Amino acid sequence: MVKFIASKLVGAAAILSAAAGQAEVISIEAVMMPQEQIRLEFQDGSGHFVLMVRREGTAEGSGPLAGASVTEHGWHDIQTGIGGDSRGYLTFDAADGLAYVAWRVRAVFIRGPHGGMRLLVNGYWEVVSATGSLEGLQGAGTLHITPAPAPAAAPDRLFSLEGVTSFCLDSGALPHRIRWGRLTRPLLFPSSAPYRARAAHRPATPRRAIPPCASIRLTPPAFWDRSATLIGAACG
Repeated sequence: MVKFIASKLVGAAAILSAAAGQAEVISIEAVMMPQEQIRLEFQDGSGHFVLMVRREGTAEGSGPLAGASVTEHGWHDIQTGIGGDSRGYLTFDAADGLAYVAWRVRAVFIRGPHGGMRLLVNGYWEVVSATGSLEGLQGAGTLHITPAPAPAAAPDRLFSLEGVTSFCLDSGALPHRIRWGRLTRPLLFPSSAPYRARAAHRPATPRRAIPPCASIRLTPPAFWDRSATLIGAACG
Protein backbone atom coordinates (compact mmCIF):
# COMPACT_ATOMS: atom_id res chain seq x y z
CA MET A 1 0.00 0.00 0.00
CA VAL A 2 2.69 2.51 1.03
CA LYS A 3 4.83 1.64 -2.01
CA PHE A 4 1.81 2.09 -4.29
CA ILE A 5 1.01 5.54 -2.87
CA ALA A 6 4.65 6.66 -3.06
CA SER A 7 5.04 5.50 -6.66
CA LYS A 8 1.98 7.52 -7.75
CA LEU A 9 3.17 10.70 -6.03
CA VAL A 10 6.74 10.41 -7.28
CA GLY A 11 5.54 9.79 -10.82
CA ALA A 12 3.31 12.86 -10.81
CA ALA A 13 6.11 14.98 -9.36
CA ALA A 14 8.47 13.87 -12.12
CA ILE A 15 5.95 14.85 -14.80
CA LEU A 16 5.48 18.31 -13.32
CA SER A 17 9.21 18.86 -12.84
CA ALA A 18 9.84 18.07 -16.48
CA ALA A 19 7.23 20.64 -17.52
CA ALA A 20 8.72 23.49 -15.47
CA GLY A 21 11.59 25.68 -16.68
CA GLN A 22 14.92 25.99 -14.90
CA ALA A 23 15.13 29.22 -12.86
CA GLU A 24 18.08 31.52 -13.59
CA VAL A 25 19.36 34.48 -11.59
CA ILE A 26 19.90 37.52 -13.80
CA SER A 27 21.76 40.81 -13.30
CA ILE A 28 21.77 43.36 -16.11
CA GLU A 29 22.47 47.05 -16.54
CA ALA A 30 21.60 49.42 -19.37
CA VAL A 31 22.63 53.05 -19.89
CA MET A 32 19.43 54.60 -21.24
CA MET A 33 19.70 57.72 -23.45
CA PRO A 34 16.67 59.98 -24.14
CA GLN A 35 15.31 59.91 -27.69
CA GLU A 36 11.94 61.62 -27.26
CA GLN A 37 10.26 63.33 -24.34
CA ILE A 38 7.22 65.39 -23.39
CA ARG A 39 7.40 67.43 -20.19
CA LEU A 40 4.64 69.06 -18.19
CA GLU A 41 5.74 71.73 -15.68
CA PHE A 42 3.27 72.81 -13.00
CA GLN A 43 3.29 76.62 -12.91
CA ASP A 44 2.52 76.87 -9.19
CA GLY A 45 6.00 77.05 -7.69
CA SER A 46 5.77 73.47 -6.35
CA GLY A 47 8.53 72.01 -8.52
CA HIS A 48 6.05 69.36 -9.68
CA PHE A 49 6.58 67.99 -13.20
CA VAL A 50 5.57 65.02 -15.32
CA LEU A 51 7.99 63.55 -17.85
CA MET A 52 6.95 61.14 -20.60
CA VAL A 53 10.07 59.76 -22.19
CA ARG A 54 11.41 57.21 -24.65
CA ARG A 55 14.98 56.13 -23.92
CA GLU A 56 17.17 53.53 -25.58
CA GLY A 57 20.20 51.50 -24.59
CA THR A 58 21.79 48.03 -24.54
CA ALA A 59 21.48 45.45 -21.76
CA GLU A 60 24.79 44.15 -20.39
CA GLY A 61 25.31 41.45 -17.79
CA SER A 62 24.03 37.90 -17.32
CA GLY A 63 20.79 36.13 -18.15
CA PRO A 64 18.56 35.66 -21.20
CA LEU A 65 18.11 39.44 -21.67
CA ALA A 66 21.83 40.27 -21.75
CA GLY A 67 22.96 41.73 -25.07
CA ALA A 68 19.47 42.81 -26.12
CA SER A 69 18.68 46.37 -27.17
CA VAL A 70 16.35 48.08 -24.69
CA THR A 71 13.67 50.73 -25.18
CA GLU A 72 11.96 52.49 -22.27
CA HIS A 73 8.52 54.03 -22.52
CA GLY A 74 8.22 55.74 -19.16
CA TRP A 75 5.99 58.05 -17.16
CA HIS A 76 7.76 59.97 -14.38
CA ASP A 77 5.61 62.00 -11.98
CA ILE A 78 8.03 63.92 -9.73
CA GLN A 79 7.76 66.68 -7.13
CA THR A 80 11.24 68.13 -6.72
CA GLY A 81 12.64 67.88 -3.20
CA ILE A 82 9.86 65.55 -2.02
CA GLY A 83 9.48 62.45 -4.16
CA GLY A 84 7.53 60.86 -6.95
CA ASP A 85 6.34 57.74 -8.72
CA SER A 86 7.44 56.37 -12.07
CA ARG A 87 6.26 53.44 -14.15
CA GLY A 88 6.43 52.15 -17.66
CA TYR A 89 7.66 49.35 -19.90
CA LEU A 90 11.05 48.15 -21.06
CA THR A 91 11.11 46.37 -24.41
CA PHE A 92 14.07 44.00 -24.82
CA ASP A 93 14.80 43.22 -28.48
CA ALA A 94 17.02 40.16 -28.90
CA ALA A 95 16.76 40.29 -32.74
CA ASP A 96 14.84 36.99 -32.88
CA GLY A 97 12.61 37.64 -29.88
CA LEU A 98 11.00 40.37 -27.78
CA ALA A 99 10.39 40.62 -24.03
CA TYR A 100 8.08 43.21 -22.50
CA VAL A 101 8.95 44.14 -18.93
CA ALA A 102 6.62 46.25 -16.77
CA TRP A 103 8.29 48.29 -14.04
CA ARG A 104 7.38 50.65 -11.23
CA VAL A 105 9.61 52.68 -8.91
CA ARG A 106 9.33 55.13 -6.04
CA ALA A 107 11.57 58.21 -6.05
CA VAL A 108 12.64 59.66 -2.68
CA PHE A 109 14.74 62.78 -2.07
CA ILE A 110 17.15 62.72 0.88
CA ARG A 111 19.72 65.21 2.11
CA GLY A 112 23.20 64.58 0.74
CA PRO A 113 26.51 64.65 2.65
CA HIS A 114 27.26 68.25 1.60
CA GLY A 115 23.83 69.75 2.14
CA GLY A 116 22.47 69.04 -1.32
CA MET A 117 19.61 66.74 -2.27
CA ARG A 118 20.10 63.16 -3.40
CA LEU A 119 17.48 61.18 -5.31
CA LEU A 120 16.93 57.47 -4.58
CA VAL A 121 14.89 55.55 -7.17
CA ASN A 122 14.03 51.94 -6.34
CA GLY A 123 11.28 49.54 -7.32
CA TYR A 124 10.50 46.30 -9.12
CA TRP A 125 10.05 44.77 -12.56
CA GLU A 126 8.27 41.76 -14.05
CA VAL A 127 8.08 40.12 -17.46
CA VAL A 128 4.53 40.47 -18.80
CA SER A 129 4.95 39.04 -22.32
CA ALA A 130 7.54 37.59 -24.68
CA THR A 131 7.75 36.44 -28.28
CA GLY A 132 10.05 34.51 -30.63
CA SER A 133 13.14 33.02 -29.01
CA LEU A 134 12.08 34.58 -25.70
CA GLU A 135 8.56 33.12 -25.76
CA GLY A 136 7.66 31.58 -22.40
CA LEU A 137 10.05 33.84 -20.48
CA GLN A 138 8.76 34.86 -17.06
CA GLY A 139 10.43 36.53 -14.13
CA ALA A 140 10.57 39.42 -11.68
CA GLY A 141 13.00 41.30 -9.50
CA THR A 142 14.26 44.65 -8.26
CA LEU A 143 14.99 47.79 -10.28
CA HIS A 144 17.28 50.71 -9.41
CA ILE A 145 17.58 53.86 -11.52
CA THR A 146 20.60 56.13 -11.03
CA PRO A 147 22.41 58.82 -13.04
CA ALA A 148 24.55 57.13 -15.66
CA PRO A 149 28.29 57.10 -14.88
CA ALA A 150 30.77 59.17 -16.88
CA PRO A 151 31.28 59.68 -19.74
CA ALA A 152 27.48 59.53 -20.18
CA ALA A 153 25.60 62.82 -20.48
CA ALA A 154 23.56 64.26 -17.60
CA PRO A 155 20.08 63.18 -18.89
CA ASP A 156 21.19 59.55 -19.29
CA ARG A 157 20.08 57.03 -16.69
CA LEU A 158 21.46 53.67 -15.60
CA PHE A 159 18.78 50.98 -15.21
CA SER A 160 19.94 48.09 -13.00
CA LEU A 161 17.76 44.97 -12.90
CA GLU A 162 18.29 41.94 -10.69
CA GLY A 163 16.01 38.97 -10.19
CA VAL A 164 15.06 35.52 -11.38
CA THR A 165 13.72 34.31 -14.72
CA SER A 166 12.70 30.97 -16.20
CA PHE A 167 11.26 29.62 -19.43
CA CYS A 168 7.89 27.89 -19.21
CA LEU A 169 6.82 25.01 -21.39
CA ASP A 170 3.45 24.97 -23.09
CA SER A 171 0.64 23.54 -20.96
CA GLY A 172 -0.02 20.99 -23.72
CA ALA A 173 3.03 19.09 -22.46
CA LEU A 174 1.14 18.25 -19.27
CA PRO A 175 -1.01 15.11 -19.08
CA HIS A 176 -4.64 15.81 -19.93
CA ARG A 177 -5.85 14.35 -16.65
CA ILE A 178 -4.10 17.04 -14.58
CA ARG A 179 -6.37 20.00 -13.97
CA TRP A 180 -6.27 23.11 -11.82
CA GLY A 181 -6.59 22.32 -8.10
CA ARG A 182 -7.28 18.55 -8.33
CA LEU A 183 -6.79 15.55 -10.55
CA THR A 184 -9.74 14.91 -12.88
CA ARG A 185 -9.97 11.55 -11.16
CA PRO A 186 -8.37 10.36 -7.93
CA LEU A 187 -5.26 8.26 -8.16
CA LEU A 188 -6.10 6.04 -5.22
CA PHE A 189 -9.07 3.71 -4.84
CA PRO A 190 -12.02 5.90 -5.89
CA SER A 191 -14.45 3.10 -5.02
CA SER A 192 -13.55 3.13 -1.33
CA ALA A 193 -16.24 4.08 1.20
CA PRO A 194 -14.29 7.03 2.72
CA TYR A 195 -13.77 8.54 -0.71
CA ARG A 196 -17.45 8.14 -1.71
CA ALA A 197 -18.58 9.69 1.56
CA ARG A 198 -16.33 12.69 1.14
CA ALA A 199 -17.16 13.14 -2.54
CA ALA A 200 -20.89 13.15 -1.79
CA HIS A 201 -20.50 16.31 0.34
CA ARG A 202 -17.96 18.09 -1.84
CA PRO A 203 -19.47 20.96 -3.88
CA ALA A 204 -18.98 20.68 -7.61
CA THR A 205 -16.43 23.10 -9.01
CA PRO A 206 -15.58 23.79 -12.67
CA ARG A 207 -12.32 22.30 -13.86
CA ARG A 208 -9.88 24.65 -15.51
CA ALA A 209 -6.76 23.81 -17.46
CA ILE A 210 -3.48 24.65 -15.79
CA PRO A 211 -2.08 27.90 -17.24
CA PRO A 212 1.38 27.70 -18.85
CA CYS A 213 4.16 27.27 -16.30
CA ALA A 214 1.89 26.68 -13.34
CA SER A 215 3.84 26.21 -10.14
CA ILE A 216 2.45 23.03 -8.61
CA ARG A 217 2.98 21.38 -5.25
CA LEU A 218 1.94 17.82 -4.42
CA THR A 219 0.26 17.30 -1.06
CA PRO A 220 0.52 13.67 0.18
CA PRO A 221 -2.93 12.43 1.20
CA ALA A 222 -3.85 11.23 4.65
CA PHE A 223 -4.19 7.42 4.86
CA TRP A 224 -7.97 7.57 5.09
CA ASP A 225 -8.30 10.08 2.26
CA ARG A 226 -8.11 7.90 -0.84
CA SER A 227 -7.37 10.80 -3.17
CA ALA A 228 -4.37 12.85 -4.19
CA THR A 229 -4.56 16.64 -4.29
CA LEU A 230 -2.63 19.06 -6.43
CA ILE A 231 -2.28 22.64 -5.27
CA GLY A 232 -1.09 25.09 -7.91
CA ALA A 233 -0.49 28.76 -8.47
CA ALA A 234 -0.07 30.13 -11.97
CA CYS A 235 2.98 32.24 -12.63
CA GLY A 236 1.53 33.82 -15.70
